[in-house]
Amino acid sequence: VTSGVAAAVEAAHKRAAELAKDGEHNPNAKELLDTFFQRAVRPMATLTQICGHNRARQTEKLAQILEELTALQDEADKVDNYLNGFTQKSDPQTSHLGYYSTWVLYHILRVMTQYLLSGFELELYSPHEYQYIFWYLYEFLYGWIVSTLNRASNLILEQEVIADQIQQQMKGKSKKSRPKKRKQRPHYQQILIHQSLQHLNNGFYKAICGFKLDNKLPVPQSALNSEQIRYEH
Repeated sequence: VTSGVAAAVEAAHKRAAELAKDGEHNPNAKELLDTFFQRAVRPMATLTQICGHNRARQTEKLAQILEELTALQDEADKVDNYLNGFTQKSDPQTSHLGYYSTWVLYHILRVMTQYLLSGFELELYSPHEYQYIFWYLYEFLYGWIVSTLNRASNLILEQEVIADQIQQQMKGKSKKSRPKKRKQRPHYQQILIHQSLQHLNNGFYKAICGFKLDNKLPVPQSALNSEQIRYEH
C-alpha cells in the first residue's frame, strides 16, 4: 500500500521537475522539494526500524514518530500550496493537487491506528474504555484512511489521463492508437479491507454499548469516574 500511495508522490515529483525544466527556472520550488525529502527521510526510516522492537517499545516509538510526521505534514502542505500556484500559472489545465500532503496524511493515520491497536495487545485499556477506542477507530481513523486512499487513487488516475493525452499529442492524429484495457482502480483492495475494518469496529462499538445497557460490562463507580480524575491521572 505504501508503494501504491507513493506513486502519486512520485508522479507529482516528476511533474514538478518537468515544469521546472520546461518553464521558468524556479529555485524556490527545488528548495522546497529538497527540504521536504530531507525531512521525510528520518521518519520514514524510523517507521521501518520500529518493526524490530517489541510491542511495548513500538508503542513508545510510535508516539514519538507521530510528532515528527505532524511537522512533516505542515511541510507537505507548504510544498503542495506552492506547486499548485506554480502549475496553475504554467499549465492551468493540469494544476497540482495535494500529492505530498496526502502521502504524509496516510502514514499519520496508519501510525495512529497502529498505536491504538497496540494498546489491546499490551492490555492498556480497561473493558469500559473499549467503547471509546472502537468508536474512534470506526468514526475517524479507518474512515480517514479510506478517504485518503480514494483521494490518492483519483490523483493517480488523473495523472494517467494526462499522460495518455500528452502521448497522443506526441504521436499525432495520423496514427490511430488502440484503446487501452482499463486497469483495476488503484488501492481498490486496500480500500475494501479498510472499509471492512471500519464496519467491524462499528460492530464492536455497538456490541460494547449493548453490554453496558444490559449491565453485563463492569463500569467504574461514578465517584471515581469524574472528568477531573480521568484526564488528570
